[in-house]
Amino acid sequence: MTRVSLLFATATTAFVALAGCRDNRGSGTLDRPPTLVEVSPENFLGDVACLDAQGAMRRYVATLVDVTADAGFADGFELPSSGPTSCRRRVSFGFVVPGHRYIARIQGFDVTDLRPLGTGSSVMVSGNGETAPPRWTTTCGIETRDGGTTMTDAGTDAGDGGTTTTDSDTDAGTDAGDGGFPTEVVEPAVKAAQSVQFRTVPILGCAPLQEHFGSTTPTAIEIRLANALGNLSCGADLGQVAAFDAAIVGGPLALPKACDEPLVIETAATGRLVEVDVRAFETGQTSPRWATTCFATAVDGVRVRASCDPLTEIDADAGIAGAADAAGSDAP
Repeated sequence: MTRVSLLFATATTAFVALAGCRDNRGSGTLDRPPTLVEVSPENFLGDVACLDAQGAMRRYVATLVDVTADAGFADGFELPSSGPTSCRRRVSFGFVVPGHRYIARIQGFDVTDLRPLGTGSSVMVSGNGETAPPRWTTTCGIETRDGGTTMTDAGTDAGDGGTTTTDSDTDAGTDAGDGGFPTEVVEPAVKAAQSVQFRTVPILGCAPLQEHFGSTTPTAIEIRLANALGNLSCGADLGQVAAFDAAIVGGPLALPKACDEPLVIETAATGRLVEVDVRAFETGQTSPRWATTCFATAVDGVRVRASCDPLTEIDADAGIAGAADAAGSDAP
């Protein structure tokens, strides 16, 4: 039997659409579920933020490696890679061989403008054609020998007679996360997921992500009024929002921006919930007509977009403190 003929990789959220096998014996026809090996970001992200924000992980590429015949990583049979996939979505590989064992090599990127160098290539290029190196890498489907800490996978258990369902990867991933990761991977050894016919087997046991270069994005909060406008609109007419400014509570005001532009405030409050007071103005006015409060948890090296309460009309003479009080008075 050949190791593999083709790779089918798809980001899955509900189910993977693959043609089922049919058993035509007798008078009945029975659909068979696909045979898949699955990679889930929840099993390798660790403390790395997965956000649609500058500086965070936004895409990843998974490469399946068949390690059935070889005990080490170097001689494993590498299959075609998945395309760049959102770090919020899983990747499932079809046309794997039942009974074979697989690990996954992961590349994480903090950009979205990516495409493979060629079909199935693990080398990514950006929109301008330049090679895009991964910021993070790891391997899933391993165990470590570090004096007691072992990372195992449900796929191996399923191959030994256990039951694996499409939901088991979430549960098993949580258990692996609860066990913690060693601070250093020592003497890695294969503990691969074993493919089971007509089942989806997750690859677990991921080493901590290794970061190859730091973020070039300052730690910052981004404010956009789009979701705070409610029945208001951006514009220069009376009753429309022309511009806005903002300040982290207790900090200085940032320079104003046009209603439809983002306003970015840098902060050193990494890991803390940041509260931002926002004032909105009509054209030509120096006193705000509306105000709201926005919130975001600052992440080191990431530009996080804040969530904002709806704009509330205020007393133009109240200033930013009065604006916050007015917005808060409408809270349930």
